[in-house]
Amino acid sequence: MSKHLKIITAPLLFAAMILFASTTIADVRKGPWLMNLSKRGVTIKWESYNTTGQVKWGETNALGNVTQSDYDVSGIHTVTLECLRPDTQYFYQVESGGSPTPVEWFFTSVEPDQPIRFVVYGDTRDNLDDHQSVVEAIIADAPDFVIQTGDMVDIAIFSWEWDDFWTVEQEMTKNFPYFPVMGNHEFWGGQINFSRYFTTPVASGTDYSQYAYQFGNSYFIFLDIGKLYTPLSPQHSWLKERLDAASAAPDIKHCFMIAHFPPFSAANHGDDPDVLLFRTVMTPIYEEYGIDLSFAGHDHNYQHSRVNDIDYIVTGGGGADLYGVDTEPWTVAGERTLNYVLVEVAGNLVTLTAKRPDGTVIETFEVEQDFGDGDGDKLPELCADFDYDEDGLTDGAEYEMCTDPYDADSDNDGWGDGAEQEAGTDPCDESSFPAADDDVDDDADDDVDDDVNDDSDDDINDDADDDADDDVNDDADDDSASDDDSASGDDDEIAGDDDDNDSSGGCGC
Repeated sequence: MSKHLKIITAPLLFAAMILFASTTIADVRKGPWLMNLSKRGVTIKWESYNTTGQVKWGETNALGNVTQSDYDVSGIHTVTLECLRPDTQYFYQVESGGSPTPVEWFFTSVEPDQPIRFVVYGDTRDNLDDHQSVVEAIIADAPDFVIQTGDMVDIAIFSWEWDDFWTVEQEMTKNFPYFPVMGNHEFWGGQINFSRYFTTPVASGTDYSQYAYQFGNSYFIFLDIGKLYTPLSPQHSWLKERLDAASAAPDIKHCFMIAHFPPFSAANHGDDPDVLLFRTVMTPIYEEYGIDLSFAGHDHNYQHSRVNDIDYIVTGGGGADLYGVDTEPWTVAGERTLNYVLVEVAGNLVTLTAKRPDGTVIETFEVEQDFGDGDGDKLPELCADFDYDEDGLTDGAEYEMCTDPYDADSDNDGWGDGAEQEAGTDPCDESSFPAADDDVDDDADDDVDDDVNDDSDDDINDDADDDADDDVNDDADDDSASDDDSASGDDDEIAGDDDDNDSSGGCGC
């Protein structure tokens, strides 16, 4: 069972909190919704015409931390929480103008060796009840995050259409982070609203629908159909750069492409000139790099096509008026139905299940591969310069070592990771200690040796002249003390041998 499924049904206490809060949240007009989820952070957004706002948050529903929001003149508040713990549940509460929302929750992303699950859907547009049924089904499946393939509303310049959209979506996006791409209905006059509501990971200027990010062992690339994507265009060059970096990263096993236009479709838009151009430009790149899956919308149905060993998915059944499917040679499955796609990733295996909102399955299939050659550099870590556990080692350094960036003493031997790294011992081996311990042992050894020598000398010299023996014993004690120092030196050499064994970065794992 997904970790999220365990907390979908809230306790009665939370139900009471929601009932109480519902009478006091007039100052938050839309939201909150979550974006830009990573294993180290998340962005929280909401709409309010109060210029002040904050998020209270923490690892329990007692919260404990407060971050003030950034406000823009359009009424959108934004808070970015950074340097969080991976694979951890956090609780949060939004407040604007003194009126708090209920306490909500989210989970941060996981390390690359952990499984992930996400949902892809799109074309929510026209029919509110159908849209609602799809979103409720997605909530019941409790994904790690949700991808939207575009055409969220019909006429994106109209604010009331976005009001309807958020009325449905915010029940999902307050807990399951949202990764959208812009459709043609947003591009035609609605770009200002898309950029207002959605903060994407590399958004700058008009690049708010072109971005890429890593989640677990998978890499996701979003393309903006409203910008040039033909050869020599900036987006085309950017795509190749992202694919080169992802295919070389040793911890990325899968690559997923997301755009509003489907390279292959057996429905209304399959022969449109802009869709055919997208196919001509993109499919050679997809095949060159061997991507796992292509996700798109635009046609309002479910389709699965396979061309040259690459699977192409159309999931445009989020609420818009449905289209039929005219089977083409590349069609594996197709249906005129509301739908969404649940994707589960574990190691090299990807399992895709296309579902109707009533829970019945359209189809399920698997893709198994290891994307790229994996002999290059990892993609940059967020918060790499941060020292979460305050042990003297940055999080980025600890990710490259055997140590835990969230535990100051990874091997629980009483010595901090930074202190062991500085001393040259192994912070991941509880039997490896810094040389400072040897100094303590040397002093103890000296005391014991002196006592033994004193007793031995006294016994030997009892039958001889006491005065003469005292002189002899004094000299003998001094020599014995020198011998002790030599023994201590032997101990230091042994410790030095440990240092030599751990010389490769001070981490013998």
